[in-house]
Amino acid sequence: MNSLNDDRGRELDELRTKLMKENHFLKSLASKPLSVYFDAYRTKAYDGGGEENLTFQVKFKFPKIET
Repeated sequence: MNSLNDDRGRELDELRTKLMKENHFLKSLASKPLSVYFDAYRTKAYDGGGEENLTFQVKFKFPKIET
């Protein structure tokens, strides 16, 4: 049982590391000139399983340009 907990702990650590690297990479892209990024979330669950229009609420963000 302890080995299962150790494996789960190691997997969580690896996931945290991957997410931190991905976050750092995305922040570096967003800080480049002329970059645009956004966050979005769905207004309803995707339960169609096929081709249907998905609606999102989106807010665009433009990084400050240093002059």
